[in-house]
Amino acid sequence: MNEPLEQFLRDADRTARATTRDLNVDAIYERVHRRRVRRVAIRSLAVVVVASAALLGMLAKDQRATVVRSAPRIEYSGHSVAAIEAELKSIDAEIDRRESLVNKLVKVEDQTRREIALRRRGALPDPTDEANQQLENAAFAMVYQANRIAQTAGNEPAQNVYREVVAYFPDTPSAEVARQRLTR
Repeated sequence: MNEPLEQFLRDADRTARATTRDLNVDAIYERVHRRRVRRVAIRSLAVVVVASAALLGMLAKDQRATVVRSAPRIEYSGHSVAAIEAELKSIDAEIDRRESLVNKLVKVEDQTRREIALRRRGALPDPTDEANQQLENAAFAMVYQANRIAQTAGNEPAQNVYREVVAYFPDTPSAEVARQRLTR
């Protein structure tokens, strides 16, 4: 790498802020707790607003001399109670949706931690071992099919399959068998 570019990258790394996000379980639980507290506070505020609006409506009704048959439109800071209730329902729905997402993330993180712990103790197989076993199974199936082709259609089509096994799965035991069959 040339020197000016290398120096530029070093300067950029040094001045860049860290953008990693803390995803530990305690922080997630703390966020969920804050959201629950916020939800309770919002509901409490809504109850107070509705009760206050109802009291104001009753006072206004007592002071009126004429009877109004339609329900009075109660407003709080320019918003009707129905609009506030609708907004609270949408906020509750959003909180529930996000809470379920957090719960799913916590569940996935717990499962991942358990799997990592089991792998460290040797209780779960290594994923690379599983992948190597699947490669061997595929190579074995191709060699088996090539043997069947050799019995029914002849050696030339079977040798093409043996060459594919050697090309695609060179480090498997089945590839060694395919090499032996090609040299016959």
